[in-house]
Amino acid sequence: MWFRTHPRSPRRFAVPKTGAAVSLGALRCLVGAALLADPPRLARLLGVDTVTARQTGWLASMVGGRDLALGVGSLLAVRRGKGLDSWLAAQALADGADAMAVAAAVRSRRVAAPMGAAVVVCAVVGAALAAQAALAGTDSPKSARVAE
Repeated sequence: MWFRTHPRSPRRFAVPKTGAAVSLGALRCLVGAALLADPPRLARLLGVDTVTARQTGWLASMVGGRDLALGVGSLLAVRRGKGLDSWLAAQALADGADAMAVAAAVRSRRVAAPMGAAVVVCAVVGAALAAQAALAGTDSPKSARVAE
């Protein structure tokens, strides 16, 4: 896949698949570890009351475990050189589902709109980046440089 810097610009930039996978995998590991370390914090950041956040902390732990597993799996796939597309596709699907779930919670006023919207945007961007990397061809010296 190619990204244009400007609609009228002839220059296109490729995003190397392994670079995107390492970045997404590492970020997902950090998010997963943070959710596992303090499960109620995500709900509190989204404007959920303290009691509900504590009672539903186990859900954040599940999400943290999922994100940590997806991140580690992606990093291992990069290292082994196989199976990366499946891990990236799984990340894209997970982020897409997260975006829909949080958008529904914002719409029904279960979470605060500003932070909820920020989470939705991050999830959509993560899904798009993971999907783009999964659908991109293999990393090759030719695809990783600027084409004119």
